[in-house]
Formats: sequence, structure tokens, C-alpha cells
Amino acid sequence: MSKINSSSTVKEIDEFIGGGDGEAYYFTPETTYSWDPENPRPAQWFGIDGWDELHGEIDDGGAPIGNGDGETLFTLFEIESFGGEGSGDDYWMVIRLVFPDGVERLFKKPGWYASYDGGCLDGDLREVKPVERVVTFYE
Repeated sequence: MSKINSSSTVKEIDEFIGGGDGEAYYFTPETTYSWDPENPRPAQWFGIDGWDELHGEIDDGGAPIGNGDGETLFTLFEIESFGGEGSGDDYWMVIRLVFPDGVERLFKKPGWYASYDGGCLDGDLREVKPVERVVTFYE
């Protein structure tokens, strides 16, 4: 099993999450659904089959990511995403990883969208930083 940490390379992180080989897991807390309040889903670790599985599934509190032994290697937050129906084929998400040693890293995972097939985050993961830009509008 991989031991991903704050000094892991971008490629190691990309392969760990996106490899779909049963190496990466995300944790979900106990959840009670309004349609079945008597039977809450217990807290548990779920295997990650690839980047597409995480897109849109991470709530505001982030998701602990581990390697299946119960240890959290980092917490993943989905910061921003773009794409889907009506947005052409541009499709991506920006994530923040927070490691137990306090290091935070930002990444952008690109992909594509097609109305007949949905979205696929299959591009190369890149480490990014926020950049503010001045934009001029003409009204």
C-alpha cells in the first residue's frame, strides 16, 4: 500500500486517487436519510474507483482519504468545479489536500464532458495556486 504524505509527488497523488486499484478509500460519517430515519447508514470507508467518483461527492467538511487501514493520509476538499450540461466539453475540479502535518496543497484535475457520456476527469493532475485577475466587462 502507498504511503501518501505531504511530500509525495503530483504523479503519486494522481495515481493513488485515480488508479482505481482499491488502494485509496474515503470516509463517510454516519448518515440518516429523511426517507428512512430508522436505519442510518453507518460510518464507513469506501473504496475509490477513480477521480470521477469523488467529483461532487465531497461535502463542505471535506473527506478523509486513507489506504484502507483506518489511517487518514489527508483530507480532501473540493474547492471549485466547472463543466457539465451546457458548458461545452470543458470539465474540471480544483481540490485542496490537507495533510496531518499541516501542509496544504492545491491541485486541478481536468477532464472532458460529453452529453451522451457524462464527464470524465482523466487529464493529468497539476499543482496550482490561486491567482486573481482583473476582468473588464463592457455593458
